[in-house]
Amino acid sequence: MGRRTAAPCPAPCLPAGRPARLPATQVLDSSDTQVPQAEAVKFKMVKVIKEYKAAYPEAIKISRGEKLKTLKKKSEWPGWLWCVNSAKKGGWVPANILQIEGRTATALKDYDASELSVREGEELMALEQESGWCWCANEKGKRGWIPLNNIQ
Repeated sequence: MGRRTAAPCPAPCLPAGRPARLPATQVLDSSDTQVPQAEAVKFKMVKVIKEYKAAYPEAIKISRGEKLKTLKKKSEWPGWLWCVNSAKKGGWVPANILQIEGRTATALKDYDASELSVREGEELMALEQESGWCWCANEKGKRGWIPLNNIQ
């Protein structure tokens, strides 16, 4: 499920002396549905305990302020909505980065839904957690989402 569009940042570019934190995302959902907030996590190394293959090779990427159409689609992951952009490209987007009005949503920040294919034993840098998923970077600097239950 994806994250921000940014150039890869290998481990050496982390701030020296103190771990960086990403801010938690606010829930700005006009419905009464409770969705989990993104958790701020320290940059830390994690190990892949179960292989994961990216399910959506051509991920949706959205920009802050972009208008999206939300569709009802079943998911085993609470807190994610299936959204379609003006180019008719769809993907899973965290509900708490959207301002939702009916079936229309406005992105509150840039977002990249890229998933990261990983092998068991691979070491990754965990950058952010969101509703059961983790935005990680591999040793080559490639970034993407993987399920939290695939890493430790």
